[in-house]
Amino acid sequence: MKNYKTAVIFTGSGGTISQEVAILDQLIKTGKIELNEDNTLLIGSGSGALNLVAVNACFRKQAPCSWDNFYKGIFLPSITDNEIFIKVDPIHWITLPQRKKFAKLLNEAGFTTISDLPFDSIILTSVVNENKTKWMKSRAKKLDKLNLDDILMASSAVPVLFPSHQLNSNADSLHSKFLGAHYEGSACGLLNKFKKQLGRIVLEHGTFEQVFIISPKRLFDYSPVILHDLSMMIAQEKYQFNQFLNHISLHGFLTFLIKLQKNNSKNRLAKSISISIPEMDENVGLFDYSDQYDKYVMVKNWFEKNPERLAVDISAYIKEMAFVPSFSEKYYFDNDID
Repeated sequence: MKNYKTAVIFTGSGGTISQEVAILDQLIKTGKIELNEDNTLLIGSGSGALNLVAVNACFRKQAPCSWDNFYKGIFLPSITDNEIFIKVDPIHWITLPQRKKFAKLLNEAGFTTISDLPFDSIILTSVVNENKTKWMKSRAKKLDKLNLDDILMASSAVPVLFPSHQLNSNADSLHSKFLGAHYEGSACGLLNKFKKQLGRIVLEHGTFEQVFIISPKRLFDYSPVILHDLSMMIAQEKYQFNQFLNHISLHGFLTFLIKLQKNNSKNRLAKSISISIPEMDENVGLFDYSDQYDKYVMVKNWFEKNPERLAVDISAYIKEMAFVPSFSEKYYFDNDID
């Protein structure tokens, strides 16, 4: 049985990919984290799942791809809106370009199925209309033949805007629990079912020494940075889309952290949990996938100027944010949630 030392959780959505990459680089540069496939668990949701796959490709022991030259130097800077989605109508977009883009990374890495990932890895998806979150584990026997490109497409499929995806298998059959349409990993909430899932992991592999939660900058209200006319959504679509935005908002993030802190009150999950989230003044569009290099530099520069914010203890972070007016009114209520 493998004992885990570190868990790295990528929680991004939409076009926030390079923000997480910049954070990870700073954590590595400052010696706060060491990625080792023997004792590191990777968890990714939304666009964070793409970074999870890139870490697998570039930090594996055998024949690693180049993190600096390939992923950061070629792959990320080449991402544009046109290589992610095409607007076939104002609110229902197709993502065939995104699948082609993901294929370039998977081909470079030599990955086909989720079991090809050298790090123990978990990618989250949400089941459409069932309010269920699936934790796709790379070492689960029932999942080992699932196509990795399908899982990536599903985990990053923004509800309503992007099409949902079926998870297909290279084997002749697929377990019935994974049939159906899947959406973004945070569509039912950030790290939904974490208490059950992380509890199982700790029971099998022991308590983590450290958990790093890596997050892009989050807003309480994403409406001002969504630079697309979505007024033609019908009522049901608006509700579903707004629910998603609420889950990935700063309020949703803080609510998740409070539940996580409570669940770890006796260090049942980890000896330490750190939060890495930039707080620069600049905001970028949630569905703006272009200019990844500029977004990387923005976050890199902010953390270099604010090194004390790179890995903040979860308790200290929650105490700080509890006094933000837009959050404090709900803080004590949320703190009582099981």
